[in-house]
Amino acid sequence: MRVYIYIFFILITFDLLVTNLILKKTEVWENEKWKDKYYRIKSDIYHHDLAPNIDVFETWGGKLRRKIITNSLGFRDSEKKQITKATEKTRILLIGDSFIEGSGYDYEFTFAGLLADKLGKKYEVLNSAVESYSPSIYYKKTEHYLSQGYKFDKALIFLDLSDIYDELFI
Repeated sequence: MRVYIYIFFILITFDLLVTNLILKKTEVWENEKWKDKYYRIKSDIYHHDLAPNIDVFETWGGKLRRKIITNSLGFRDSEKKQITKATEKTRILLIGDSFIEGSGYDYEFTFAGLLADKLGKKYEVLNSAVESYSPSIYYKKTEHYLSQGYKFDKALIFLDLSDIYDELFI
């Protein structure tokens, strides 16, 4: 039994050395989730968010570049625009994680972009989703905007299996 314990500790030590001394200098490590992404910001209220009024390209998967545009609330949108607290349009709030944010896609190919296109000009679709969100963040973020006086006619919440992990560790 002792032999297995020694082998285990040798493998763990080897793994830590390889990871920290070799892999950190590779391109794989350079694509780290938050590295050099100044537009992905910390939130004191609900953990993290996208910065408002940005228009940037984000590298996805090492080679693919996609455009991220946010409105005045920091929600992904088709263009930079000012969001008022109320509107005459039917307003739909989307909240979820990377799938609903549209990670890896330009806005018009995301769920929010496709929905907005299908519903037309009588609707305003607000995509408040951000990667690694979880149910407690969905609640806190929605509560925050409601307490600020923003009005939503409908809210669509998209739960995901990864929410369990994100809830525990984010």
